[in-house]
Amino acid sequence: MQNRRKPNAGDFVFGILLVIGAIAIMVYSVLLGIRQQTTFTLSAGFFPFLVGIVLCGTGIALAITGVRHGGVQEAKEVFTGEYLKWFFTNDRSVRAIILALFMYIYIFRLIGHLPFMEATFYYLFGTMMYLKAGKWWKCLIISLLAAAAIGCAFRFGFGINLPGGFDVHLP
Repeated sequence: MQNRRKPNAGDFVFGILLVIGAIAIMVYSVLLGIRQQTTFTLSAGFFPFLVGIVLCGTGIALAITGVRHGGVQEAKEVFTGEYLKWFFTNDRSVRAIILALFMYIYIFRLIGHLPFMEATFYYLFGTMMYLKAGKWWKCLIISLLAAAAIGCAFRFGFGINLPGGFDVHLP
């Protein structure tokens, strides 16, 4: 395994996963439209259905590109014990997995359970400290300012209330 990078395997596998996810989005959006007992184009499921179509087309194109460039053979090589062992002991891979775990905790555990700006602060501060982006107090200040800026931009710039955000009513 001279060259450990297998971009075509990634294209092939991610294309397949993208198609599966897009189909799930489209099915859910149709069910959402049926529950509302209105025409589908006026229901809340119409836009997610369109997004699902775009993602499905993108996934198909990505998978086809992967197949044309040898992605199926590369995928077979990737899912061997030796390659997986290398992947999970590689510093870059471990760092990416930990950052994905941080993102999972932020999206599925913090948002909805804490006010949005507080959850965003914890996520940014934790990520910056893990990546050793600077001294702890600089990470603290940047995380606070960034979380506040995002919250203010959505509330006052776009007029969107984020969970646990500002309780200010604008005219």
